[in-house]
Amino acid sequence: MKQKTSKKIAWALAAALCAAVAVPVASALSGMAGKGTSPFNGVYGSTFTAFAEEAETSPGTDAPAAEEPAATYTMQTKGMVALGKDYLLLATNIEDVDAGYAQVGYTVSVNGGDAVEYMSDTYYTGITFRTDEAGGTATQTMEEIFQNNVVTGMVVTEIEYSPKNSYVITPCFENTAGEKESGASVTVPVVRYAVTIEGDAAFAGGEKTAQLAEGDLLPETVLTGAAADGKHALAGWIVTEADGERYVSTIPDRSGLPSRQFVMPGCDVTIEPYIVLGWKYGTQYGGGELDLSENRNVYVDGQDNPYAQSFISHITVDSASITGRYVLNGERVGTVYSFSGDANEHFRIMRTCTVRPANERTIKYTLKNVGDTDVSFTACQVNSGTTIDANVPPIGNITIAAGEEKTIEFTFAYHNDNVMLLITLEEAVQNAQLWINAEISD
Repeated sequence: MKQKTSKKIAWALAAALCAAVAVPVASALSGMAGKGTSPFNGVYGSTFTAFAEEAETSPGTDAPAAEEPAATYTMQTKGMVALGKDYLLLATNIEDVDAGYAQVGYTVSVNGGDAVEYMSDTYYTGITFRTDEAGGTATQTMEEIFQNNVVTGMVVTEIEYSPKNSYVITPCFENTAGEKESGASVTVPVVRYAVTIEGDAAFAGGEKTAQLAEGDLLPETVLTGAAADGKHALAGWIVTEADGERYVSTIPDRSGLPSRQFVMPGCDVTIEPYIVLGWKYGTQYGGGELDLSENRNVYVDGQDNPYAQSFISHITVDSASITGRYVLNGERVGTVYSFSGDANEHFRIMRTCTVRPANERTIKYTLKNVGDTDVSFTACQVNSGTTIDANVPPIGNITIAAGEEKTIEFTFAYHNDNVMLLITLEEAVQNAQLWINAEISD
């Protein structure tokens, strides 16, 4: 709701401001909430004098001719929130206006598009905003909008606002002859947020910080430091923002599940690379994380014989499947496996990894029970099928209660192209869920 005055009496009522009669208008402003502010938090101003010409001498006399009608025009923009939507409020204060003007307003171009014109000959001394659905209101006067003691009326309009867009706003003035003049344009830029990389990674140019708009994809990145040896791979990013941490995978998805990638949120964030062993290198080049979530096809030496990089074999259990990929638990990423079966039934998790030469090495599994039922099982590190290596004894009597986390380790000295964990149930279980992370070292 705008507090309106007519052109004739605008200046007489302006001193009283809120004493002006409030009338409803067909405008989004009448629905603007008084609570909150939009992501736009700057105030952009533009001042110009329209139709201001130097006085000329009247023909045949020394007397100056009448000056052209002129008006000093000051525009302010301000972010407002209207019941869940963001707006730019465009308010224009007119000074020294005489009978020579017809209307004033703005042209607005969004993201370089065609300019849209907003013109009006109606002036206001204040604006009343709705604050809630129940009909609560709040009022802003010209002094509050312009932050000074203005004594004239203002033209007001509003446009929907998104921090993803840029806006070029140009004030304009039309006289009674239909002539228009424009003032200096102001630009409300796209809002950008900082994304900062921590750890052994950087943007392609070496920078550690970039400014991105909401919805932007991450620019090209490279691994640095010890991770830049060509033997490791970037599996994803641990993203830290105001409300906590989450994990975003960078692994191309060829398994039919939705693809995942980093998309810039509407806030500053810090990202840390999650670095794992590159599948075709493995342990002959040192240890590291094994990303068990990489359920995708790979090709060996360019051969057209794809096989899954990480997968689960049901074998004898009733069911076993991957139900959570790239699940963050503290500072580690793991895979959630769901399974049901009777005692002595088993399933196997396999991850491609070149385990050569046959030097002694250790693999550590971190397991967390993320279901609501206890799980008891025996774990084995196997070289082939379900055959247990006599030199790598099973670890039995493992019970993990709901919500509990445990680690187990195996030391082995075989060589293979796979790393396989065999789980044999000691008690029947239905709909159990284990989060599992694996790390291998020399």
